[in-house]
Amino acid sequence: MKKLPRITQKEQDVLLVFWRDGGNLTASAIADKGDGLGINTVQAAVRSLLKKEYIEIADIVYSGTVLTRSYKPLQRIDVVIY
Repeated sequence: MKKLPRITQKEQDVLLVFWRDGGNLTASAIADKGDGLGINTVQAAVRSLLKKEYIEIADIVYSGTVLTRSYKPLQRIDVVIY
């Protein structure tokens, strides 16, 4: 099994929103559903989680009238926080 990089508390908070919701989410949807997560925090965490391969881009969707990326977790895992 591939060893995954450690993640921060905010990154874990973003992953918990994915696991709780169970679907593909945009950054703005994560911020709306996350308790106390701001959009800037979510965007930074999403970039980091993409780089660490915890999530991937699922689709390009409309958010209102703007095209945006939606993301999905690669798998549900137990994470190690530092």
